[in-house]
Amino acid sequence: LIAFCIDNTVDIPILPPYSSYILQPLDVSIVSPLKNSLPDSTELYKANALLHSELDKDQPLLSPTKRYTKRITRALETAQSENALLRKRLVDAESLLQAC
Repeated sequence: LIAFCIDNTVDIPILPPYSSYILQPLDVSIVSPLKNSLPDSTELYKANALLHSELDKDQPLLSPTKRYTKRITRALETAQSENALLRKRLVDAESLLQAC
């Protein structure tokens, strides 16, 4: 991964130990809203397809990296479909409660 970043001129920030407090404003302003707004299944599918096409396009990555990205993709897609089912059940339960 580091070699890939170096080849593609991607900067990797290295922070000294115990300095994560520097990143807290970033977490509050950028990462937190991203965590709270989950993508729908079509967005996730398109993003994963784009990720895999880019990974396979120019330089074939090492096998462990490919396996890791595919495993993470499967886990995210599974979690997304489970969340969609739970949301539907919740809506059904809420409508049933309102009907009573």
